[in-house]
Amino acid sequence: MFARLLADAVEVVEHVRARLGVERVIVLGHSFGSALGLRLARSHPQLVAAYKHPTSPRRDRRPPGPVITRVMRD
Repeated sequence: MFARLLADAVEVVEHVRARLGVERVIVLGHSFGSALGLRLARSHPQLVAAYKHPTSPRRDRRPPGPVITRVMRD
């Protein structure tokens, strides 16, 4: 089942990327989308510039911030 979801995600990213006229996209994942987004980024790095996922609140009371994980190295 996950393989089919990944194949569908690749198809959607290819379509959106072509429509926007961009080479690579930034993927945002949350909950199950995190697993799917990370798998997409790792298996198709040519499509993904970065993967962004939300962070959980920190215990030291600093405000949470987004985390961006580089997928491709320049």
